[in-house]
Amino acid sequence: MAAAQSEFDQAFTDLSEGVNTLIADFRELNAKIQSLPPDGGTPAQLQAVKDLSAKVHAALPVEAPASPAPPVSSTPPTTDAPPTTPPAPTPASPPAVDRTEYTFDGDPTAVNMTEWPPLESRTADGKQLYWYAGDTAPGDAKGDGQGGLWHRYTPLIAAAPAL
Repeated sequence: MAAAQSEFDQAFTDLSEGVNTLIADFRELNAKIQSLPPDGGTPAQLQAVKDLSAKVHAALPVEAPASPAPPVSSTPPTTDAPPTTPPAPTPASPPAVDRTEYTFDGDPTAVNMTEWPPLESRTADGKQLYWYAGDTAPGDAKGDGQGGLWHRYTPLIAAAPAL
């Protein structure tokens, strides 16, 4: 019994340290994102955010079971349910790496917030920035030009001086 308790204690300690590291990394990521200038930042700043975002993402579990997993069956499941797709980002969502941002030339009160969720605290040239729910893969820009009012936002980043 003492050996089992010792293993449990060690597992709990390891988990606690992992959670504390994840929290520290997440706080650092949040600070880096908050420190980005409105123009998007330098390539080095953006790369630092991407690297830390990848580290935080890799530390997150893909799916946490709510209860112990059922026994494994050799019979394949018989459900014909379609695969689920992740929900569109909401204004409270953290910035996603390689997610296209858009500006809107029309009346902002007419924006469908489900299809075009605004980025919290992100503007460009005085205009709110948005994501497009139809962009499902990194680098997608399916919203560019929609209705003649939606435009892909590309920040102008000054080239680094030659050394």
